[in-house]
Amino acid sequence: MNNIWVTKFCSYEEINFPNLKYYLSFKHEIYKSMPNFFKPGLKIGHDYLKYIKNSIFSLNSIYLQNKENYFAKHQQWLDFVEWYLNSMNDWAEFWIKTARKCFPNNQIYLATGGNSNPMLGVDFSAQAKVAAKYEAGIRITNHTDDYAESCILSRLVSSASRLYGNYFITEEAYISQPKGVTARIFDAVTSGAKGVYFKSIIWTDSGFCGKNKMPIGEPTLGAKNFVNNYHHFTNKLSPLVKIAIFFPKVSICLNPTIVDSIYAQCSKLRDLIDFDLIGENMIHENVLNKYRFFIILEGDILDKKIMMEVNNFIKEGGIFVANKSCKRAISPLINKGNGHKGIIKIENGYMILYNCKKKNFGEYITDIVYNIENKYPWKGMPEIDTERDGIFATRFADRIMYYNSNNYKVSKKVKITNSFYREFILEIGANSIVSIKI
Repeated sequence: MNNIWVTKFCSYEEINFPNLKYYLSFKHEIYKSMPNFFKPGLKIGHDYLKYIKNSIFSLNSIYLQNKENYFAKHQQWLDFVEWYLNSMNDWAEFWIKTARKCFPNNQIYLATGGNSNPMLGVDFSAQAKVAAKYEAGIRITNHTDDYAESCILSRLVSSASRLYGNYFITEEAYISQPKGVTARIFDAVTSGAKGVYFKSIIWTDSGFCGKNKMPIGEPTLGAKNFVNNYHHFTNKLSPLVKIAIFFPKVSICLNPTIVDSIYAQCSKLRDLIDFDLIGENMIHENVLNKYRFFIILEGDILDKKIMMEVNNFIKEGGIFVANKSCKRAISPLINKGNGHKGIIKIENGYMILYNCKKKNFGEYITDIVYNIENKYPWKGMPEIDTERDGIFATRFADRIMYYNSNNYKVSKKVKITNSFYREFILEIGANSIVSIKI
C-alpha cells in the first residue's frame, strides 16, 4: 500500500482515510458538510487493504501523464471510494441473502435510489448483479412526472438488470399526477421493468393523484387514466436498444459534479435517440457486444481493461463516438487507426470525435447514429424519431412505441429507411402513448 500510495505508514493503526477536500483539485459546496467518515483522522483496518490490493483503479491501469504525487493522492481517494462502495454493496448482499433464506418463494426487492454520487454509497450495476445472484429484484426510487428526467435516473438500473437477468420496478419520488402516470407507464414498458409502484394511485389521504380529495380507497384520476388507457401495456416487452452511453465511474469518483452534467445531457439526448447507460463493471462483463454505438459524453479516465474492450468493440464493427474532451483518455485508440475528418477506422469499425462546445451536440450525435444523409461510412439505425419535439420513441421487435410529453396533440410524418422501410403519419394526443406495428 505504501508503494502505491507513496506513503510511509508503519502499521495498520497509522493509516488514515483520505480527505476529499485535500486530495482533489476541485471545490464544491456539497463537501462542506461532509459526514465524519469522509474526514481525516479515522483509522482503518485489514479489510481496507483487501480492497486496495484488488482495486480496479490501480495506478498502472489509468492513462494519466503526471507527477508521482499526483498519482498517489488520486489513487488514495479512488481506493477509498472503491472500498466504500464495495462495503455498502456487501451490506446490500447480506440483506438480500438473508431475505431470500427466510422467503425462498417470494419476490424480493432491494429499494435503492439517488443519482449515483459516490458519497451516497450506491453502485446500481453492482446492486443489480447481486440481486440477480439471489433471483431478486430492485425498486428504483427516482421517478417524477418528467419522463426525460426520470428515465435517465433509472436507466443504469434498467441496463444492468437486462444484462444480469434480475427484475426491477420503478417508484416515484413524490406523488405522480395523472399525466405523470402516463410517463411512468411508458418508461416501465420501454425500459423492460416488471412493474410500476405508485404511492397514491388509490386515495390514501396522504397525497393525491387528481384534482380533489375523495374517500379513502377510491381510485384517483391517475388510476382511471391507467385502467382506461394503458392497462394493455402491462405485458413485459423487450426493447431493442443498440446505443450505449458511458457512465464513467472512475471520473465521477474524482469529480462527482460530472454526474449532473451527464444526466442533463442524456435528458436532452433522449428526445432524439433511445439508449442504455453502462458503467465500467458492465463493460468488464462484455456488455458492449450488445450494441452498435458506444458514446462517451464525459469522463477522461479509462483503465486499460476498458480500453481493451472498446478496442475489441471497434475491431468487430462497432462505432465509438467520443467527446473531444476525452481525447487524452482515448489517445491509444487514436494512434491505432487511420482516417480523416475526425473519423478513424480501426479494422471493421470506426471512432469519431465530436466537439463538446457544440450547443447542438444532440443533433450532431443523432446525425451520426441515424446517418440519414449517408455522410458516414456506416449504415445508420432505424430513424424512429429524429426531432427534438417532446415525442419519445422506443423500438421493439414488432412495434415502435411513442410517448407525447406535450400538453397538446402532435401530428408528424415518420419515415424509416434504415434496416426496414416504413412511412406513416404519427398522430398522438396530449400526454399519451401510441404503439405502431412494424
